[in-house]
Amino acid sequence: TVFSSIEAGIPNGIAIEFGLDCLSFTPANPGDKGSATVVLTECFFAPVTVSGEISATWDFSDPVNSNLHITGDLTISVNGDTISVSEIDYSYAYKDDGVTSTFTTSIAYTLSSEIFGGFIVQTPVAITDSYNYTTLESIYGGQIVLTGANNSQIRINFPAGTLELDSEGDGSFIPLEGVAF
Repeated sequence: TVFSSIEAGIPNGIAIEFGLDCLSFTPANPGDKGSATVVLTECFFAPVTVSGEISATWDFSDPVNSNLHITGDLTISVNGDTISVSEIDYSYAYKDDGVTSTFTTSIAYTLSSEIFGGFIVQTPVAITDSYNYTTLESIYGGQIVLTGANNSQIRINFPAGTLELDSEGDGSFIPLEGVAF
């Protein structure tokens, strides 16, 4: 067992207990402001094996101005099929200046696998959502690109709700008319 019942470094004093030899946890700057790294080395949860590293930094010391940032890379194998989740970049922020209260999240990543002949899912423009509690307005945006055989791609654009196709894999996208979401 690497460790059991660690409280230092976890936001809001949440206790975490692990009994896994494949996992290491390194907290720094314990309390409401700090950072931590989790390293997984071939952790087996039948039939799934996970390896990778996730790092987090947070500051919850000011209840009206808090944030969390998570980055990392993971490899997930299920019965011999592997999926890689790389360039993970997630952020969360809450701000309240006494007039306006806003909650914002953002995520970017690359997902790839040889399953089904190989595919890649990327977010070249991070997917974001910002919600204003004062005006009850939500603003979101981003872009997802799916890459398949022969580098052909489908690009999904937010908030426009448009789909574009590059069937030749040459970077020339054409809009898919009549397709909306």
